[in-house]
Amino acid sequence: MNKEKLIELGVPEEIADTVLTAVTEEINAGVTEGVKNSGELTKANKKISSLEEKVTALEGERDTLSGKLTEKDMSYAAEKLFDGYKFSSPLAKEAAMAKFRASEPEFKDGKYTGGEGWIEELKKNEPSAFAGSTPPPTLMTGSGAATAVSDAQARKIMGLPLENK
Repeated sequence: MNKEKLIELGVPEEIADTVLTAVTEEINAGVTEGVKNSGELTKANKKISSLEEKVTALEGERDTLSGKLTEKDMSYAAEKLFDGYKFSSPLAKEAAMAKFRASEPEFKDGKYTGGEGWIEELKKNEPSAFAGSTPPPTLMTGSGAATAVSDAQARKIMGLPLENK
């Protein structure tokens, strides 16, 4: 709206000037406030963006630490499980644990489900890995090859009586 339009509407010229001045001041104040708010909005958006980056970094760190904690829980559970058995050597125990972990057993509530059954199966298949088991004797042939034989077979080969008296 301009001064001429106000005068055409019957508004006296002095009042039209006053009205236009007041409206112009209000518009300018609104524009100034809008520019100020726009600057504050830009600052707030930058702050939000910075906080979102920090949240993303913290979530990544949380996931890493959670993974490490789960790994420690799994290691502790495996140690606890295997500590209940006597192995023929520390190396045999380490190898058995590595094979167990490689089989990706189910880990739930701080325990390996079916762990005992896995070890019992290992005892059947690999008895020499456990203390107290004696490996079968080996017989060296003339070619230098070692062959596992039972006690009875060794006695027969050596021409000894089959029963130990």
